[in-house]
Amino acid sequence: MLSYPLAREFAHNVMSSLKRYAHLKSSHRTTMVCMADLGVNLTLLQGIHQIDLRGDISGFLSYHPKSLLTYIHHFDMFDPIFPFMDRAQSIFHLQNAAKYDQSRMSQQTICHHRSKSWTFSVSWGYSVHIYEKIMPRSWIQSPIETFKPWQNSPNPPGYMFDVRSTSRDPCEASHVFFFNSVERTPKNEIVTTYTRA
Repeated sequence: MLSYPLAREFAHNVMSSLKRYAHLKSSHRTTMVCMADLGVNLTLLQGIHQIDLRGDISGFLSYHPKSLLTYIHHFDMFDPIFPFMDRAQSIFHLQNAAKYDQSRMSQQTICHHRSKSWTFSVSWGYSVHIYEKIMPRSWIQSPIETFKPWQNSPNPPGYMFDVRSTSRDPCEASHVFFFNSVERTPKNEIVTTYTRA
C-alpha cells in the first residue's frame, strides 16, 4: 500500500523507472528501487514471503527468522510443504500448529547439545533438523537450497537472500523431522511432535 501522494508521484515516473530497472526480475524489488529514486526508502518486512521459488521450499521454510510468518504466495508453483500430503492437506496441517501459537509459526530456534556435539534447528510447527556436530549459527541460519528460482537466471543464484547448498557430507547433512501433532497439556504448555521425513 502506498499513500496517495506517493502513488501519484510514482505514477508520473513509473515508465522511466521501469526502463531504468528492466534488469530486475522482481516487481517488489523494482517498486522498492523506484521509490528510493523518489526519496522514499522502503523496508522489507521479513515474514511476507512472495515465494518466488519453485519445487521443494522446505529448505526455505525451515530457516524462517524470528518474525511473523505473514503469508505464503504462489502455492501452485511449489511442492506440498509436508511429505505424504497434497497442497491443501499441507496448509491445513500447518494451520493446526498456528491455532496453538500463530506468533511462533516456522520461526527458527537453534540449540546445541554440547556433550553429544549435536546442533538442533527447530522451525516451530514445521520442522526440526538435527546435525551430528556443532555447527556455526551463522551457517545454520541460511536456508538450504532445496528449491529452484522462479525463472532460470543467467546470473545465479537468482535469490535476494543467501543460501547454502545441500551437502553430501554426512556430518553436514541433517536428520529432518516434520511437524506431526500439537496439544496443550493440563499445565497449559504446548507440546509439538515431529516425525522423521
